[in-house]
Amino acid sequence: MCFILNTLAKKKSKMSVTSGNHLPPGPDTLSYEAYRKKRRQQMGIKEETLVNAARAFAKAGNSSIQWGVALDMNWNGLQAIQGVLYLMTLTGNLDVPGGNTLAEPASFMGKWRYDTHMQIPEEIYENRIGNKEFPFFNYGLMACSPDNTLEYFELQQPYPVKMVWSNSQNPLANAAPVPKRWYEAFKKIEFWVSQEVFMTPTVSAYADIVLPVATFAEHDGIVIPHFGRNSAFLGAVNHCIERVGECKSDLEICFDLGKRLNPKAWPWETVSDFFTEQIQSKTGLTYPELQDKVVQQQKYVYKKYEKGMLCADGEPGFQTLTGLIELKATVFEDWGEDPLPYFKEPPHSPYSTPELYAEYPLVLTTGGRKFTSFHSEHRQIPSLRQITPWPTVEIHPDTAEDLCHAS
Repeated sequence: MCFILNTLAKKKSKMSVTSGNHLPPGPDTLSYEAYRKKRRQQMGIKEETLVNAARAFAKAGNSSIQWGVALDMNWNGLQAIQGVLYLMTLTGNLDVPGGNTLAEPASFMGKWRYDTHMQIPEEIYENRIGNKEFPFFNYGLMACSPDNTLEYFELQQPYPVKMVWSNSQNPLANAAPVPKRWYEAFKKIEFWVSQEVFMTPTVSAYADIVLPVATFAEHDGIVIPHFGRNSAFLGAVNHCIERVGECKSDLEICFDLGKRLNPKAWPWETVSDFFTEQIQSKTGLTYPELQDKVVQQQKYVYKKYEKGMLCADGEPGFQTLTGLIELKATVFEDWGEDPLPYFKEPPHSPYSTPELYAEYPLVLTTGGRKFTSFHSEHRQIPSLRQITPWPTVEIHPDTAEDLCHAS
């Protein structure tokens, strides 16, 4: 990524960019050329190919880059995403037609997600699990660090965790890299409430109370892109079958609980009233009107940074400490992190652990998707499991042939 950035930076003579020559932190004192050569060797990609790829993207006109869990879950995910954002910036593809669009600071449900933060006293918010160890994670997400959460559950320190309220989670079976530790840690939870559609292994093992959740076909809701942060379109989910038993939607369950714990934070009488308040200022529609229309495609405003639509003070620019789009992230420095993107080899790789690689010469990449399931969901449904009954492995034919000969 640093190599591609450097190539593009040389083409943009009017822009001062330092990230192209940036070396990763550490004891090594390689020159830039030596570092670049080393990275090319590790990637297994010819320099000419990288140069051509950088220039092809830069000359392609309005273009966009889409990323998913391959970057989000990467060992260097934050720095890799920095690099992707810089590629968008250097090529002039931010918030232009055909490029990567930017959301307004508050749009649809995304605003409400962050408004809920204001309901939590700051002293409690600051004591979230992992808040000090992972400031980046806690800056962007109102959640706890999973790694630290496991340690808190195990040690019950620095404060005991006595209750868990889980929503559509099955960590014991599929979300825990160390399931035996989680299994023992969960035993220390005194009271567990779960909202679920299915009786998963985790629910069956630990839940004291199970609140049945309505499926998408049984409740009304809203479809929004990117967690409600980008207001490109809005859709209504209209129930089409009668509910089974006493199930309720997730939001209805939250209503019932919220009105008991903090009525001021839940002033709406119905879920429909809540949705109307969230969408009406942007769309001019009430929720019942959206249900009739089904989909609302929003009028989109490009180059919002020129019109003061990204900053709280209404001034042109970006919602950063400098008001500029930063190739050097100043907020990172406040957290003691390098403000420029860098590459750090994973703890287990052909280069970090060559002895292990010699014994196990294949690198596994997981996360491939099947249309019958999403992550671990729906694998227990017979009609869907019949389509893809077994896990699959994709391997290069040459590698497979070599393994056959070796065996």
